[in-house]
Amino acid sequence: MEDIEGLYNKGMICSILDLELKIFHLNFKVNEALDEHDKELFILFANELRNFQKIKDKMHFFVDIQAF
Repeated sequence: MEDIEGLYNKGMICSILDLELKIFHLNFKVNEALDEHDKELFILFANELRNFQKIKDKMHFFVDIQAF
């Protein structure tokens, strides 16, 4: 259990809820950057959002496979 807590505290693993919250926050930041016409921040947050969305998609794929 300590190993899992250590990995979580280092940000190496997270819960599904943590992942969903990160994606929600990044969506907000992308929209905020668009509203402010800040191209650099938009690109930064959009790339980060894309990476987290890929992780989420892979998790759903893995969960779907386990269901069979």
